Amino acid sequence: MEMSPAQSFETGAVIGEIILFLLLIVLIALIAYLVVVLIKRNKEKNNPRIKYQIENPQGRWTCPRCNSENPNTTFLCNRCGYRVV
Repeated sequence: MEMSPAQSFETGAVIGEIILFLLLIVLIALIAYLVVVLIKRNKEKNNPRIKYQIENPQGRWTCPRCNSENPNTTFLCNRCGYRVV
């Protein structure tokens, strides 16, 4: 059975739509993979808050400017506002 030119065109159009749909799915999967990788990489970066973790929360530090004692839970002097970090 021979197909008419109109039937041949319709078959080609359907195959083209299927290929386009599959390419779209692959593109969406690639974008989702890249988003996951970027989120993971962002979490692994050095976070400045982690860099300055408190070693001894019960300890105290003395301000070099006004000599007042401050808890280790703060990076600012409670009296004069001197910034340690």
